[in-house]
Amino acid sequence: MNVKDWMYQAAVVLVALVLVCLLAESSILDNTRRWLGIMPSSEGDQALAMVPLVDCLNSSDTKWRWAYRQYQEMPSKARKVDQARLAAFMPSQEQWSGQQRERIINCLPDTESRQAMSNALPALKPTVDFYVNSLLAVSEVTAQFDFYGSPFSGSVSPEVRERLTPRLTPLAEEFLQASNQLQRQVEVQDIQLRLVQRKQIEERFGQDKHWQLLNLMINARQTVDQVTRTSIEGSLTPGSLAVAVEKMKFANSYAQQHMRSPTRGDSGDSDSDIELIWLHIGPSVDTYVKAMERLQRDWAAHEDPFRLNDDLLAMSDSYDKLVARYNQEVHDRY
Repeated sequence: MNVKDWMYQAAVVLVALVLVCLLAESSILDNTRRWLGIMPSSEGDQALAMVPLVDCLNSSDTKWRWAYRQYQEMPSKARKVDQARLAAFMPSQEQWSGQQRERIINCLPDTESRQAMSNALPALKPTVDFYVNSLLAVSEVTAQFDFYGSPFSGSVSPEVRERLTPRLTPLAEEFLQASNQLQRQVEVQDIQLRLVQRKQIEERFGQDKHWQLLNLMINARQTVDQVTRTSIEGSLTPGSLAVAVEKMKFANSYAQQHMRSPTRGDSGDSDSDIELIWLHIGPSVDTYVKAMERLQRDWAAHEDPFRLNDDLLAMSDSYDKLVARYNQEVHDRY
């Protein structure tokens, strides 16, 4: 295996997050662990230090949010429970909920991981501590009832809800605040590392196929962030949207052109892997671009705000699906 092939396999390109904030299972943070080898040592240390935190955000944060939404909606969505079916599939609802809680608590970075994170990313330490402490605090309340729920469990009893909601709500809101703050900081750090990687690839190998794929994913991330942020702030304009759409279309077209070019003889299997990843994510890229174009078209046609909001959500959803497909392809090959 030549040096280039080894370096690329040690540092695979990109992932994504989400969200208009918050709930994508296919978080953009998912492959931070692959940011090793091609970056300067300081950036490599930062990426490695973020791995436990990223794993926790991906595996547990979304599950907690889902459970809390279910808890909030239960009074209006009370479900009838088939007790026989429940008994057949689950020894007890408490066991299921306890297992979920244990997984979430266990995913939190341990003392060694938090120290490594503090050394590599000192600016993150206060937010990480806030996140960990908030999750532990709210978990003391959620442990007292079937918060995570089994697949067949019903709603929380009115008595339990009346007793625990006054304690749960402020702790839950504090945890959500900590989670939102942490995700924003990690996303900023994440994109900075990706920009460093893109620069390193270009300096060593030019704008080859690996650079093209990374550049495309960075552009997808930047455009969804820009459009989402400015729409929330009320500063998104037809002109700025048009620039974002054209930037993404150019990155896509530029990448397509390079992916069709012959594989260089010194690239080993590395280019072949990138070409296969591109082949499989291509339809998702096209869907994302079309969603951006639809938003631009409807805005130019002065469609009503509800239609534009649907377009914005569709764009965000198509981005999440693109990242999910990308992560799957990278995971299968590296």
